[in-house]
Amino acid sequence: MTEPTTSGVTFALGAVTLTGTLFGMDGNSLLAGLFGSFVALRYAGPLTTWGLCSSLATGTLAAGQLAAVVANAAAAYFEWLKALPGHTSAVAFVIGVSAQTVLPALLKRLRGTVDSK
Repeated sequence: MTEPTTSGVTFALGAVTLTGTLFGMDGNSLLAGLFGSFVALRYAGPLTTWGLCSSLATGTLAAGQLAAVVANAAAAYFEWLKALPGHTSAVAFVIGVSAQTVLPALLKRLRGTVDSK
């Protein structure tokens, strides 16, 4: 890894772990979201150190906050998910991968809805 990438990852990992545990987020969900964010960065263009840190933090914190809710909602619709022991971590990984594209799209749509009125 190059130096800006290494320092960005180190800063993001420390900030997210500390912040997530202070707010009572599940550590497994945070780590799965972080690894999902790493996968998403593989397909992102070049980022500055600040862009890298914010991208990792966004995906990780979104996964830590939303994984349990989404996993329970999915298990309510699909009974077979309750039998899988780690489905919350899998959901956190998917949220981490998709947060860097889904969250900005949702915010853009919300701004378009608010601005049109």
